[in-house]
Amino acid sequence: MADNNYDATRQPLLSGFNSLLPSDDEPRPSAYARRRDQAKVLLSSKTKHYVIMSLVALDVASILADILIALISCDMGEEEEAWVEVTREALHLVGLIFSSMFLVELLLTVWAFGLRYVGAKIPRLGRRYWYFILSALLTARRGVA
Repeated sequence: MADNNYDATRQPLLSGFNSLLPSDDEPRPSAYARRRDQAKVLLSSKTKHYVIMSLVALDVASILADILIALISCDMGEEEEAWVEVTREALHLVGLIFSSMFLVELLLTVWAFGLRYVGAKIPRLGRRYWYFILSALLTARRGVA
């Protein structure tokens, strides 16, 4: 026997639950988009910021050690000593490695977030954009020197 009191506005109790499940009709993000989203999460994490700050501190320490060794060896007249040349060359290599790592981080940031994040809109440069531009210039300068 048919129900004569059928109301078209009534919905089943769990009808909204189906919208939470992924449907086969919706396109799934590509592997490229998933990797980019993963890079965004990684590059904006606190752990990454602490690692970068630690690497910057080590980089500054190596620069200061190089300056200190240069000053002391010059003062003592030992600029041509083997240990001075080896130590300063090693410190220059460490600085180059740090600069390369910072450049890779900068390129990953541009790839993950896009040029707008880094500052493609030149007239509206904010504090965040100047950081990336300064970072890129200093890294490029250090790599050339």
